[in-house]
Amino acid sequence: MGVINPALYELPRIYTMQASAECKDAICSQVTVRDHVWTVDEPELFGGTDLGAAPLEYALGSAAAVTNCLVTLVSEEMGIEVKLHRVDIKADLDTYGFLGKAPVAKPFPGVVISIEGESPADSRDVDRLFKEVIRRDPFTQMFAATGAEVVHDWNISPADADQKLAVN
Repeated sequence: MGVINPALYELPRIYTMQASAECKDAICSQVTVRDHVWTVDEPELFGGTDLGAAPLEYALGSAAAVTNCLVTLVSEEMGIEVKLHRVDIKADLDTYGFLGKAPVAKPFPGVVISIEGESPADSRDVDRLFKEVIRRDPFTQMFAATGAEVVHDWNISPADADQKLAVN
Protein backbone atom coordinates (compact mmCIF):
# COMPACT_ATOMS: atom_id res chain seq x y z
CA MET A 1 0.00 0.00 0.00
CA GLY A 2 1.04 3.63 -0.23
CA VAL A 3 1.64 3.85 -4.00
CA ILE A 4 -0.69 6.80 -4.63
CA ASN A 5 0.74 10.29 -4.07
CA PRO A 6 -1.45 12.11 -1.49
CA ALA A 7 -1.19 15.29 -3.62
CA LEU A 8 -3.52 13.57 -6.07
CA TYR A 9 -6.41 14.35 -3.72
CA GLU A 10 -5.59 18.07 -3.92
CA LEU A 11 -6.30 18.31 -7.66
CA PRO A 12 -8.98 20.80 -8.71
CA ARG A 13 -12.35 19.35 -9.61
CA ILE A 14 -11.74 19.95 -13.32
CA TYR A 15 -8.23 18.96 -14.37
CA THR A 16 -7.42 19.74 -17.99
CA MET A 17 -5.26 17.34 -19.98
CA GLN A 18 -3.89 18.00 -23.44
CA ALA A 19 -2.49 16.02 -26.33
CA SER A 20 -1.17 17.26 -29.66
CA ALA A 21 -0.67 15.35 -32.89
CA GLU A 22 1.81 16.41 -35.55
CA CYS A 23 0.49 14.96 -38.80
CA LYS A 24 3.44 13.18 -40.45
CA ASP A 25 1.35 12.13 -43.44
CA ALA A 26 -2.32 11.49 -44.23
CA ILE A 27 -2.55 8.69 -41.64
CA CYS A 28 0.52 8.70 -39.38
CA SER A 29 0.83 11.14 -36.46
CA GLN A 30 3.44 11.90 -33.84
CA VAL A 31 1.58 12.50 -30.59
CA THR A 32 2.94 14.56 -27.71
CA VAL A 33 1.60 14.58 -24.16
CA ARG A 34 3.69 16.52 -21.66
CA ASP A 35 7.26 15.28 -22.40
CA HIS A 36 6.14 11.98 -23.95
CA VAL A 37 6.15 11.41 -27.71
CA TRP A 38 4.90 8.39 -29.64
CA THR A 39 3.85 7.39 -33.13
CA VAL A 40 0.25 6.61 -33.96
CA ASP A 41 -0.43 4.92 -37.27
CA GLU A 42 -2.88 2.54 -38.84
CA PRO A 43 -2.16 -0.94 -40.18
CA GLU A 44 -1.76 -1.24 -43.95
CA LEU A 45 -5.38 -2.45 -44.27
CA PHE A 46 -6.50 1.00 -43.07
CA GLY A 47 -4.05 2.88 -45.33
CA GLY A 48 -1.23 3.30 -42.82
CA THR A 49 2.32 2.03 -42.65
CA ASP A 50 1.92 0.31 -39.26
CA LEU A 51 4.68 2.36 -37.57
CA GLY A 52 2.69 2.36 -34.34
CA ALA A 53 -0.56 1.19 -32.83
CA ALA A 54 -3.77 2.57 -34.29
CA PRO A 55 -5.53 5.45 -32.50
CA LEU A 56 -8.36 3.27 -31.20
CA GLU A 57 -5.85 0.65 -30.07
CA TYR A 58 -4.06 3.33 -28.03
CA ALA A 59 -7.44 4.30 -26.55
CA LEU A 60 -8.03 0.69 -25.47
CA GLY A 61 -4.49 0.50 -24.06
CA SER A 62 -5.16 3.71 -22.16
CA ALA A 63 -8.38 2.26 -20.79
CA ALA A 64 -6.48 -0.82 -19.57
CA ALA A 65 -3.85 1.37 -17.91
CA VAL A 66 -6.53 3.51 -16.26
CA THR A 67 -8.10 0.35 -14.86
CA ASN A 68 -4.76 -0.65 -13.33
CA CYS A 69 -4.31 2.80 -11.76
CA LEU A 70 -7.90 2.97 -10.55
CA VAL A 71 -7.75 -0.44 -8.89
CA THR A 72 -4.60 0.73 -7.08
CA LEU A 73 -6.22 4.01 -6.00
CA VAL A 74 -9.48 2.47 -4.79
CA SER A 75 -7.84 -0.53 -3.12
CA GLU A 76 -5.59 1.82 -1.14
CA GLU A 77 -8.58 3.92 -0.08
CA MET A 78 -10.49 0.81 1.00
CA GLY A 79 -7.49 -0.82 2.67
CA ILE A 80 -7.77 -3.88 0.43
CA GLU A 81 -4.50 -5.45 -0.65
CA VAL A 82 -4.56 -6.45 -4.31
CA LYS A 83 -1.99 -6.98 -7.03
CA LEU A 84 -3.04 -6.94 -10.66
CA HIS A 85 -1.14 -9.06 -13.16
CA ARG A 86 -3.00 -8.16 -16.33
CA VAL A 87 -5.82 -6.02 -17.70
CA ASP A 88 -7.19 -6.88 -21.15
CA ILE A 89 -9.79 -4.90 -23.02
CA LYS A 90 -11.55 -6.25 -26.06
CA ALA A 91 -13.90 -3.95 -27.95
CA ASP A 92 -16.04 -4.76 -30.96
CA LEU A 93 -15.91 -1.80 -33.38
CA ASP A 94 -18.87 -1.20 -35.68
CA THR A 95 -16.91 -0.17 -38.77
CA TYR A 96 -19.96 1.17 -40.60
CA GLY A 97 -19.82 4.41 -38.62
CA PHE A 98 -16.32 5.59 -39.49
CA LEU A 99 -16.56 4.16 -43.02
CA GLY A 100 -19.74 6.19 -43.56
CA LYS A 101 -21.79 3.15 -44.59
CA ALA A 102 -24.56 3.79 -42.07
CA PRO A 103 -25.29 5.88 -38.99
CA VAL A 104 -24.05 4.08 -35.90
CA ALA A 105 -25.46 4.73 -32.43
CA LYS A 106 -23.02 2.34 -30.74
CA PRO A 107 -19.49 2.62 -32.15
CA PHE A 108 -18.44 -0.16 -29.76
CA PRO A 109 -21.47 -2.42 -29.26
CA GLY A 110 -19.56 -4.76 -26.96
CA VAL A 111 -16.65 -4.19 -24.59
CA VAL A 112 -15.08 -6.75 -22.26
CA ILE A 113 -12.69 -5.61 -19.52
CA SER A 114 -10.82 -8.59 -18.06
CA ILE A 115 -8.65 -8.35 -14.98
CA GLU A 116 -6.31 -10.95 -13.53
CA GLY A 117 -4.72 -10.54 -10.14
CA GLU A 118 -4.48 -11.78 -6.60
CA SER A 119 -5.56 -10.64 -3.19
CA PRO A 120 -5.61 -12.04 0.33
CA ALA A 121 -8.92 -10.20 0.87
CA ASP A 122 -12.15 -12.14 1.16
CA SER A 123 -14.56 -12.26 -1.75
CA ARG A 124 -16.90 -9.67 -0.19
CA ASP A 125 -14.11 -7.08 -0.04
CA VAL A 126 -13.01 -7.87 -3.58
CA ASP A 127 -16.64 -7.47 -4.71
CA ARG A 128 -16.88 -4.07 -2.96
CA LEU A 129 -13.64 -3.04 -4.70
CA PHE A 130 -14.94 -4.29 -8.05
CA LYS A 131 -18.17 -2.28 -7.76
CA GLU A 132 -16.39 0.91 -6.70
CA VAL A 133 -13.83 0.69 -9.52
CA ILE A 134 -16.62 0.21 -12.07
CA ARG A 135 -18.52 3.17 -10.60
CA ARG A 136 -15.49 5.47 -10.98
CA ASP A 137 -14.00 4.21 -14.24
CA PRO A 138 -14.20 6.99 -16.86
CA PHE A 139 -13.76 4.56 -19.76
CA THR A 140 -16.59 2.31 -18.53
CA GLN A 141 -18.75 5.43 -18.27
CA MET A 142 -17.80 6.59 -21.79
CA PHE A 143 -18.44 3.19 -23.35
CA ALA A 144 -21.74 2.80 -21.48
CA ALA A 145 -22.85 6.32 -22.49
CA THR A 146 -22.78 5.20 -26.14
CA GLY A 147 -24.98 2.21 -25.32
CA ALA A 148 -22.20 -0.36 -25.35
CA GLU A 149 -22.66 -3.52 -23.37
CA VAL A 150 -19.70 -3.38 -20.99
CA VAL A 151 -18.76 -6.66 -19.33
CA HIS A 152 -16.28 -6.74 -16.47
CA ASP A 153 -14.59 -10.08 -15.90
CA TRP A 154 -12.51 -10.05 -12.73
CA ASN A 155 -10.40 -13.06 -11.90
CA ILE A 156 -8.80 -12.24 -8.55
CA SER A 157 -7.17 -15.35 -7.12
CA PRO A 158 -6.81 -15.79 -3.38
CA ALA A 159 -3.32 -14.99 -2.15
CA ASP A 160 -1.80 -16.42 1.00
CA ALA A 161 -2.92 -14.00 3.73
CA ASP A 162 0.51 -14.29 5.37
CA GLN A 163 2.31 -13.39 2.14
CA LYS A 164 2.95 -9.71 1.47
CA LEU A 165 1.98 -8.92 -2.13
CA ALA A 166 4.68 -7.05 -4.02
CA VAL A 167 3.16 -4.17 -5.98
CA ASN A 168 5.20 -3.35 -9.08
